[in-house]
Amino acid sequence: TEMVPVSYSGGVLTTPEVLQPFTTALAARSQSYDLRTPLYSPVVGAALYAAAQAAEPLDEHALRSRAGGEGCGRRA
Repeated sequence: TEMVPVSYSGGVLTTPEVLQPFTTALAARSQSYDLRTPLYSPVVGAALYAAAQAAEPLDEHALRSRAGGEGCGRRA
């Protein structure tokens, strides 16, 4: 079977009490999953969403300067 990349968003899923059951549920499925942490923190995600809604996307410089928070593309 093909490995399916999966990520999540929002601060709630960063807590072990929520992330662990999510990870366990994925592992129990017959499909293979590659669980990845979000590329950006929830704060940057909110900024990306707000910028998209305002039709003013953030540029690469803005993203790089804010990407230092939790996540940043590591595998869970």
